Amino acid sequence: MATNCFWGLYYMVLIAYCFYYLVASFQLIVPWSTCHNWWNTALCTDQKTLANLTRTELGLMKNMTSSPSEEYFYRRVLQISGGVEHADGLVVGLVVALAIAWLICFLALSKGVQSLGKVAYFTALFPYVMLTVLIIRGATLSGAVEGIKFYMGTVNFSVLKNPSVWKDACTQVFYALSCCSGGLIAMASFNDFNNNIYRDTIAICCVTWFTSIFSGFAIFTVLGHMATKMGVSVADVAKGGPGLAFVVFPEGLSMMPFAPLWCVLFFLMMCTLGFGSEFSIMETVMASIIDEFKMYLNTPKKIVLFRFGLSVVFFLVGLSMVTRGGLYVLNIVDQYLGGFPWLIIGVVELFCIAWVYGTVKLNSLDFHIYFIAYITLGMDNFCDDIAIMLGEERRPSKFWQICWKYISPLILLFTIIFSSLFYQDVTLDDYTYPTWALALGWMVVIICLGWLPYMFFVEICRRGTWNIIKEARFPHEKWGPAKTEHRELSRRYTKRIQAKTLSMQTLTTIADVDKCKVSTTTF
Repeated sequence: MATNCFWGLYYMVLIAYCFYYLVASFQLIVPWSTCHNWWNTALCTDQKTLANLTRTELGLMKNMTSSPSEEYFYRRVLQISGGVEHADGLVVGLVVALAIAWLICFLALSKGVQSLGKVAYFTALFPYVMLTVLIIRGATLSGAVEGIKFYMGTVNFSVLKNPSVWKDACTQVFYALSCCSGGLIAMASFNDFNNNIYRDTIAICCVTWFTSIFSGFAIFTVLGHMATKMGVSVADVAKGGPGLAFVVFPEGLSMMPFAPLWCVLFFLMMCTLGFGSEFSIMETVMASIIDEFKMYLNTPKKIVLFRFGLSVVFFLVGLSMVTRGGLYVLNIVDQYLGGFPWLIIGVVELFCIAWVYGTVKLNSLDFHIYFIAYITLGMDNFCDDIAIMLGEERRPSKFWQICWKYISPLILLFTIIFSSLFYQDVTLDDYTYPTWALALGWMVVIICLGWLPYMFFVEICRRGTWNIIKEARFPHEKWGPAKTEHRELSRRYTKRIQAKTLSMQTLTTIADVDKCKVSTTTF
């Protein structure tokens, strides 16, 4: 919940940036293509000037000039100040864009999943249409082949030594799949009990992988064209972070014939993609609170008012990111939120499911045997739950159990440990944050992760450690489908599993370990 709140805040600001650019694209000459505007400086150098320079001259002038798209983003859109300590007031254009974005979000989520489901068809499919159009257009540009060669053919294994690369890769997977953010759980809770989650899970992973590869072609064909026009390599124009979406790519689009058309299509796609994620994030937050306080939010009118009020609150808090120092705030939240919180939440979830909930019932075992069995036995409870929902033929195989129990936790732990050992303070280009700003970043981490130890100690005081472990190792007595007909089917299947378990428990072997006879159950 806490992670989603921060995620929803800064993600909507990025959507506001896209709105700003979308409106600005409806001009015959896009404003980030020229240097003859009031916000430009004497260092601004447009592409026509750069095209007449040699490669040597370009190298010498690289750090002495600025592009019109760069100055438009920082000096016109953001009106950026000298640092996070200088808020210097709100940027009116971004405030209006942010208000419109939150209004659209409220309207899409006003009736919960009922309204979200209809909007999702558009937000999910429209970006693919735009990506296809951009790829076809990009493929016809000069230099597109060079961009594709750089995208698909450049391999540098030395960067794998950098822990931040592993952290960024893991974080990207978490972003793309909405892992550990609650969005998938919130959406899936509206499915039928016997919905084929196995098929859906594989489909989500494959579609996400395909989309990442597919969108790369749209980006690098334009970057290749841009590099050819400027007479430099693709590596020299490629840039990560907000700079890619709001500096480099708009500049590349401005070089194309009919530039306003392609800019409109691109930023319309960006807005659609952003809303597709934002709707899921905010529905997770809203649905969780509504489910928790059903006794107060018990009528459709109250729920709509609550959703509107929460949207207003998020808008007001988000104003801190649309000041002239707002980009510094947004960067702090982005860097700290995308680092440790999700990775640690992922490790904890895997541990709870695979190591606490996932073991079979072991009775009267010596501690040593219990420990050995704990390590070697599979995830029976979790796999039983899936089998009850989908049928025994779709019971997760040993491959998935090994991934959940060993491979995935080890990769995440490796990433967390080495990222911590080689930690570097967050920066923004050449700007170094003051100590108090970095402390605020760690406060974001604590607010997100602090609930884990807090709830841990609260439950220990309430129920005791051993009682918590015993209860967490087995399904809740009320576990099962919501609908009566599904619950009856589930009950029959559960009884069949219980009967099988009881019959198998009669086949026991007596093992002599440390001169102690221990009865073990054979499954």
